[in-house]
Amino acid sequence: MADSRDRLLAGRYRLIEQIGRGGMGTVWWAHDEVEDREVAVKEVHLPPSLDHRERMNLLRRTDREALAAGRLRHPGLISIYDMVIEESRPYLIMEYVAARSLEDVFVDDGPISPRRVAEIGVQLLAALSAAHDAGIVHRDVKPSNVLLETSGRVVLTDFGIATYDGATTLTQTGSFMGSPAYVAPEVARGEPASPSSDLWSLGATLYAAVEGRPPYDHETAMATLSALVTSEPDPPLRAGPLRPVLEGLLTKEPARRLGAGHAAELLALAATPPVPPRQPQRTRRGLAERAGVVPVVTVGVLALAVGAGVLAGVKGRPALYSGDPAPSGSPAAPPSGTPSATPRGDGGPLPATIGGEAGAPSVTRLARGGASWPATSTLTLRLDEDARDGAERVSVVVTCPSGPRRLSFTAYAVGDPRSLVRGTCAATGADAPMTRSLRLPAGGSPARIRVRVRPGPDARSGPVAWYAGVYGAA
Repeated sequence: MADSRDRLLAGRYRLIEQIGRGGMGTVWWAHDEVEDREVAVKEVHLPPSLDHRERMNLLRRTDREALAAGRLRHPGLISIYDMVIEESRPYLIMEYVAARSLEDVFVDDGPISPRRVAEIGVQLLAALSAAHDAGIVHRDVKPSNVLLETSGRVVLTDFGIATYDGATTLTQTGSFMGSPAYVAPEVARGEPASPSSDLWSLGATLYAAVEGRPPYDHETAMATLSALVTSEPDPPLRAGPLRPVLEGLLTKEPARRLGAGHAAELLALAATPPVPPRQPQRTRRGLAERAGVVPVVTVGVLALAVGAGVLAGVKGRPALYSGDPAPSGSPAAPPSGTPSATPRGDGGPLPATIGGEAGAPSVTRLARGGASWPATSTLTLRLDEDARDGAERVSVVVTCPSGPRRLSFTAYAVGDPRSLVRGTCAATGADAPMTRSLRLPAGGSPARIRVRVRPGPDARSGPVAWYAGVYGAA
């Protein structure tokens, strides 16, 4: 689809904004108008070289797999809600997880520590084992399909090409389905995918996280596939305690490859914090030799403490700080994901009012929230009857005091996702152009404005504090 924004699938899933695109599909941030919730919708791209019979077989298989995966209940697996086929295209309706991918983290921030990668591996292996126990092979385990929530939850997503045991990765016309840098050697040779091939992909994923690149990293897909079959990966240099499990999972022959049980033991061992060395105990002789010094040192310490108490204040009253004034900066962001109504006299990065000069109409801040990107990319601002103060339409302002233009945003009123506004982060509310207004739902129910940020015109790696405010006519 050239532009599916605002398209309604199956009469209920409103596509809002494209949030990801790859060789196997396009992912949309969407709104389920029946359940009133955010969802992720993936349009699965079928290889254009498929003949009609292969295309119909793949559609039927994807439909069966979506139903099977939808029955899985595991915290490490993305929840699949529905499967829609329109115009001979399959769409997977999934849980929306506002989180960075594992690939985003090591590409933007650099290689991840072996212990943290091991912790991620423990959760991923548990999720894969749950899928394998249900007879489902993922077939596309890779860093971009692993989401890392700020809570510590690790989520394996994208079952777009997952299949039952025994499916082939090469179509009859020779098209390859999968990610060459993370596919197992036997799958690259055209053999059926299996739980063991998923384990190889898990090893390649963990290798990339700790080393900063995949084990086979060549300029073209064909060169990568050829190296998979004919050569060994480069030994990991940063893996430390992870090295045994990586080497075991990346064994070329499936029969000799590390199994899930042994891999779980090695990952748990690598994730265990090292035991600090014990401090040497003092001997009786050493203590006795210092016995005469202890009273003198104690008296000196007490004298210093009493002197400090006199300088700090008289009769228990604290003294005023006499040094340089504390630096004043931008106020800290409210807790991530917890927007709240704010007293209107409080300015900060979102002033209480905007406009009102030279005859321009003024608007009043009705609610605000704050977070840090990329840890949090979505906020929902709630306006009850008291907060909305009779306003029927509102505008949205997003500010990034330390990084204007590093983020862009999309916002809509829940209940009417077709009414979208977009803009770019500003340094302050006073500098931000007002978005066109959003109509709030009628009636006494609380209104909710959902705001999502993404990389902007001056995007760079590193965290950015961002604030979202909802303004209405005073």
